[in-house]
Formats: sequence, structure tokens, C-alpha cells
Amino acid sequence: ILPLTLANDVFGGLTTSRLNRLLREEKGWSYGASSSAAPTRGAMPFLLTAPVDRERAGESIAAIRGLLAEFHGSRPPEAAEVDRARASSVRGLPAEFETGGAMLGALERSVVLGRPDDYLATLPARIDNVPLAAVRAAPIPAAGDLAFIVVGDRAAIEPQLKALGLPVEYRSLP
Repeated sequence: ILPLTLANDVFGGLTTSRLNRLLREEKGWSYGASSSAAPTRGAMPFLLTAPVDRERAGESIAAIRGLLAEFHGSRPPEAAEVDRARASSVRGLPAEFETGGAMLGALERSVVLGRPDDYLATLPARIDNVPLAAVRAAPIPAAGDLAFIVVGDRAAIEPQLKALGLPVEYRSLP
């Protein structure tokens, strides 16, 4: 789980992530984009959120797919990126236990996920010891593994989605 957490932080889990930098800072298409991989007992869901201008929906999906291809190919996580993700994870731990409810939630997750009693106490050292190779091998999904849910004005977005050559399904709201 820790290699995946760090890989996700590099890809989209932090404000300094590749995803947010690309869509927000470089392109200016979104106020903020992020991804998450929530720990569960079974398969971990990977969620990516990128609210973008409707005129940029298709380009944003193409950019996300390209970013994932780079992540898995020509531009895997770099040591400096992983070091920033490690530092952010470790430095952010105290904030996760600021209230009684937050502490209870952390303990509940430990029980539900079958973590050892010393999980929280040993977490900083385990985060620091995740090898770069393990982060690079973490199961961040490939572009072809994702299903994109696009909400918006069909007339404005449909031509963009068709241009991508991806399968499209339409669902109407009740």
C-alpha cells in the first residue's frame, strides 16, 4: 500500500503532483486536479478528479492519458518527486490525529484493514524506507484501464469525446 500511496502522491495526490501541475499550472484548464487510491481490504479504487472548462474536456482527457503513459514509460517517478511525497506524508501525519474523531478513524481503519497494533507508530519509518523501485512498480492504472465520467453540456462536449476515439455511453439524469 505504501508504494502505491507514494506513487499516487507523485501522480496526482499532492498539490505539487504532475496531474495538478499539468492541468492547473501549465495549461490553466482547471482550478485543481487530483487522484487518490483509498486503502481497502480488496482492490483499491483509483479516483481521478479534474474539473475543467467544458471547452477543454477532450484535451484534458488526452492530457491525463498522456501523463499516465509517461508515468508508466518514458517518465517514471523520479527520486526527488518520491522524496517530496515521503516528506509530505510524514510531515502530514500529525494533522491526521488532531481531533479525537480523527484518531478514532485512524484506529478504526487499522482494525478494518488488519494492521498491526504498532502500525501508526512505525509508519514514518516505513514510509521513509519504501524503495524507489517499489514506487515505480506500484499499480497506478494505465490510461486504458480508466473509465472517464464526463458531466456537462452534451452539445459542447460530445464532439471532443468522439475525437478521442474512446467508447462513449450516455446516461440521462432522472
